[in-house]
Amino acid sequence: MGNINLFIAFSFISGILSAPFNFNNIEVQKETHSLRYNINRPDQVITLPKKLDEISGIAFLEENKLVGINDEKGNFYTINLKSSKIKNFEFGNDGDFEDIEVIDGTIWILKSDGDLFEIKQNWKKELKSKKFETKLSSINDTEGLCYDKKNQRLLIACKAHPFFKREKPTSKKAIYSFDLKTEKLIETPTFIIDLGNIENFSKNIFEKWGREFLSWISLGTQTANFSPSGIAIEPTTNNIYVISSTAKLLLVLKETGEILNVINLDPSIFIQPEGICFGPNGTLYISNEAKNQEATILKFRPLTKNESQRK
Repeated sequence: MGNINLFIAFSFISGILSAPFNFNNIEVQKETHSLRYNINRPDQVITLPKKLDEISGIAFLEENKLVGINDEKGNFYTINLKSSKIKNFEFGNDGDFEDIEVIDGTIWILKSDGDLFEIKQNWKKELKSKKFETKLSSINDTEGLCYDKKNQRLLIACKAHPFFKREKPTSKKAIYSFDLKTEKLIETPTFIIDLGNIENFSKNIFEKWGREFLSWISLGTQTANFSPSGIAIEPTTNNIYVISSTAKLLLVLKETGEILNVINLDPSIFIQPEGICFGPNGTLYISNEAKNQEATILKFRPLTKNESQRK
């Protein structure tokens, strides 16, 4: 039986590689973007204590120090990556808190129902939070938050429904903007991610570069499961990184929203990737919630030009 299955698989591969693919009217980037990281080989793995098992978001604070938010708790934490020291700050009642960002010392926290909490610069001495209610709600399941410095806004990624009212099922995901000058949500999505475009992009690259067969045939399932769990902007390129825990995929977008790359994440490393952020020099951090093992933060240094060429 094993030999028969192997024969069928090879026959199918041969047919795929010999058949002329036709992906007309696919609006995708023609060349894949070269990722600056060995994404399935972290340079450092930081194991977190049990109280951070539900770490749902992270943000860069300063050299060797991140802040993190723990789902279901009205607390945020400073995490020293060198000493492993964790400090706890209580800012409100318990709730479904999903992501965190730091802007010039001010903390911003996102709740799954679209509410935002601002904690001013003096939070180390006196903790006071200001709540902003947005038109987003629990049907959107807002899970990703990041600072778009160039446009002075926060980007909010929706894991579930892309629009304010629940409509028929859709194959789209939305990213909204919260304007930091007006302190209001822009009610038109800034970016719409079409799951079909993710799949078409990957097929296009498969045709050009001969992607691994097993990766390609499982793509439909992965794409259908793509639901943003975190978002971050790479500071040297302004490319937008959107991570999906359910699909184990990392999506790289241009700052205008076009797909640059779709990367498969190794599920043995990315157990439950929920948080993502960058340091100012481009160092990438991704946090894993605990799932039958300890929660972790993965650190990836940006590759040099020579290393990228050899990758």
